[in-house]
Amino acid sequence: MDPLTILAGIKLGSSVLSTLGGLSQGSEDAAAQRLAAERAEANARAALRKGESDAGMVRRQAGRVMGQQRAAIAQSGLGFGGTNSALALESAQNMETDVTNTRMEAALRAADHMDQARQLRQQASNTQKASYLGAGANILSTASRFYGG
Repeated sequence: MDPLTILAGIKLGSSVLSTLGGLSQGSEDAAAQRLAAERAEANARAALRKGESDAGMVRRQAGRVMGQQRAAIAQSGLGFGGTNSALALESAQNMETDVTNTRMEAALRAADHMDQARQLRQQASNTQKASYLGAGANILSTASRFYGG
């Protein structure tokens, strides 16, 4: 067999292996990015669950404080009207504000995780496309070397 033909076959084989390697690496990278996106989505769900748990804890703690306030008001003998009533109302409003803030913080953390997941999915798509484009460019380059001279 002609040495130039053998050399051309080796170069062609090398180019094919390089193309397949690039496709494989692109697929692996994209799969890793999709997995990271799934983890980010799981973190978003966990942030929401934790937010609800924290909101419950805020309610329980505020309930204990409000109970102590009611007991102190009752023990004072001054009654539940006037200033004491305003104090109890303010405590209840503060509790609701704290609960709302706790939920909002959890929603913001979850939104950050979901945004990260969207970005990772886009990166995975771009990585996969780039590997296909790289493989196509490699094939065209190899073909032009063999058929173009």
